Amino acid sequence: MVEWTKQKESYLDSAEGYFMLGMYKDALAEIEKILAIESNEQKAQYLRGIVLIQLKKFDIAEAQFNNLILINPDNPDLYVHLAYILRRMRGLDAAIIAIKNALRLNPGMPIANYNLACYYSMKNDIENSLKYLKKAVELDTAYALAARDDEDFELIRSDSRFKELIRIEKSQENQEK
Repeated sequence: MVEWTKQKESYLDSAEGYFMLGMYKDALAEIEKILAIESNEQKAQYLRGIVLIQLKKFDIAEAQFNNLILINPDNPDLYVHLAYILRRMRGLDAAIIAIKNALRLNPGMPIANYNLACYYSMKNDIENSLKYLKKAVELDTAYALAARDDEDFELIRSDSRFKELIRIEKSQENQEK
């Protein structure tokens, strides 16, 4: 058992290293070694889902995250990843449902608020987009900077309220210099 624990840690370390280098197929191979022996290993399952997203194997990634949600339905991160997948596979409405589950579990999650703002922007729902972008920026001002160049906000970029939200970050940057 101790030997397997060490071997598993080695596989996980290798998988994470390959992932950071963008060597997703190699990362997946290391993860599969773990899951072949210990199929319920949650960290390996999670990493597998993340790697599958990078490989654009969204159908398999969706199944992976749905399985993880069955095991741990109170983990908002799982819904964020599922929303990313669903946006690409099933559209904005499905992604919005998933991301709202993340926010139901953790309303103060900046990335979930930001992603929901993106989704609403792409639907040209300006009011909801600005509402969730404002919340994301209040939680983490880095999201104002991210929104400046994010193509997801193209439909609302000319709105004065959007410009004001992203200007907040600019004024804070200037004060820090």
